[in-house]
Amino acid sequence: MLGFGKGDPSVLWKNYKGRLATALERAELAQKELEPPGTVDPAISELLEKAAVNDWNDLYAVEQRLLRYLPVADIDAEFTRRTVEAEGFAVKSVPALKASFEQAEKTDPALRRSLLRCLLEDLHHRYIKRDLDRATRAKTINSYISAGIGLSAVFAALLIWGAHSPSIADKRVLNVPLVMLIGLCGAYFSRLTTLNSNVDIDYDTLMSSYRFRSLVLRGGVGMLAAVVVYYLIYSGLIAGDLFPESLRTSDIVSMFGGSEPLVPAKDTAKLMVWCFVAGFSERFVTGTLERLEKTDTSKAS
Repeated sequence: MLGFGKGDPSVLWKNYKGRLATALERAELAQKELEPPGTVDPAISELLEKAAVNDWNDLYAVEQRLLRYLPVADIDAEFTRRTVEAEGFAVKSVPALKASFEQAEKTDPALRRSLLRCLLEDLHHRYIKRDLDRATRAKTINSYISAGIGLSAVFAALLIWGAHSPSIADKRVLNVPLVMLIGLCGAYFSRLTTLNSNVDIDYDTLMSSYRFRSLVLRGGVGMLAAVVVYYLIYSGLIAGDLFPESLRTSDIVSMFGGSEPLVPAKDTAKLMVWCFVAGFSERFVTGTLERLEKTDTSKAS
C-alpha cells in the first residue's frame, strides 16, 4: 500500500513523480558512463523536488528537460509507450510522428529525440484540453439545471396561482401555459440526456451548441411545439387510440380533479405525454405538419 488514501487523485500524480525521479537517476547514470563523463542539469532535480502536488504542468516541465539526457534505448521505449497512450486519446499527429520516427531510426538519432518531444507536447495538450472539456461540461450542466429549475418554478407558480385565483373565471386560459411548461420540460430533458450520453463532448461543441442562449432557444422551440401539438389534438387534426379525445381536454382544473388529487385522467395523461414528446423531439412537430400538408395537397388535387 502506498498510503496516499483510496480515491485520492494525488495518487496518480505522486506515482508519476516517482517515475520521473527514476528516469532522472537513469539519466544521471548514463551521463557518468560517457567519455568524458557528463552531468545532468541540477535545475531538473530542483524543479522535481519543488513540484506542487497535483500540478501536472510542473511534471511536464521536468519531463521535457529530461529528454535531452535520456539514453537512446529509453527514447525508443518511451516513444513506443507514449504512442499507445496518444492513440488512446486519438491524437491526430501520431501516424505522422510514428512514420518519421521509424524513418529516422538509422539516419538521424537526434530527430527521434525531437519527435518524442513533439509527441509529449501533443499528448500534454490533449490532457489539458480534456480537463477544459470536463470543467466546461460540468459548468454547462450546472447552468442547465439552474435554468430548468428556475423556468419550471416560474411556470408552475403561475399555473398554481391561476388555478386558485377567483379572478380567472374560465380556467381554460391556463391550458396553453400548462402545455408550454410540459413542452419546456421535454426540451430540457432532451438537452440533459444529450449531455449525459456524450461524455466526450469537447469545449468547442459546448461553446457553440450548448451555451445558455442555446438552452433558451431550445426551450422556446419545445414550448411552441407543445402548443402546436395541443391545438392539433384539440382541433381533431391528429386523432386515434394513442391520442386523447379533444372534448375531454378543455379545462385544466377538471384535468386534475377527482378522488385522487394530482392524478390526471387518462385523456389528460395522453395530452401531457404528447406535449412532452413535442418538446423532446424537434422533428416530431415538423414531421406531423409536413404529413398534414401532403394530405391536404393530395385532397386538393
